[in-house]
Amino acid sequence: MSDREPRLGLRERKKHRTRENIRRAAHRLIAEHGYAATTVDDIAAMADVSTSTFFRYFPNKAAVLVSDHLVDAVLEHYPEAPAELSPVGAYRWGFEQVIAEMGGAGLSEEVTRQALMYTLPEAAGPLYTQYVVAMEKVAQAVAVRLNLPVDQTGVYGGAILGVTMQFMNGRPTDADRLVNGLNRLDDLLRQA
Repeated sequence: MSDREPRLGLRERKKHRTRENIRRAAHRLIAEHGYAATTVDDIAAMADVSTSTFFRYFPNKAAVLVSDHLVDAVLEHYPEAPAELSPVGAYRWGFEQVIAEMGGAGLSEEVTRQALMYTLPEAAGPLYTQYVVAMEKVAQAVAVRLNLPVDQTGVYGGAILGVTMQFMNGRPTDADRLVNGLNRLDDLLRQA
């Protein structure tokens, strides 16, 4: 977690830790035993929570692999991006900050999660839903940055997530590929 965590209240920090513990337990078990052989009960036991607690955080087993935490982390940095950056440039800048904060072990864990997620047909529906929600979040952040109504910034959310889907869908995060894709998008939008 970034240095922003102390601004969260105790309850929110506890919820975040519980969610992350469940997610890590699921990733570890699924990587070791496979998706089909891993049960929600197994995940809950390894995370040291009840099954009902698991379901308070995730609607099903596939959802534990699908997360918008990367987009949320990028958007935490988004307002801090240098003012001279375009909306796409600011998103790229935020992404670079998140990758730097993750470090090697964190990025490796994220790549493992994504590799598992992209192999599961059960994750396709939740993944699509995540993309739609992420587009809305990005459009809202761009609206704030540009001081425009969100209905005028939806194209940015769609374009940024479109690049993300193109460079990450079906394969784990490759930070350099995604940054290059965002750079290309930024160049195209500047030419328009």
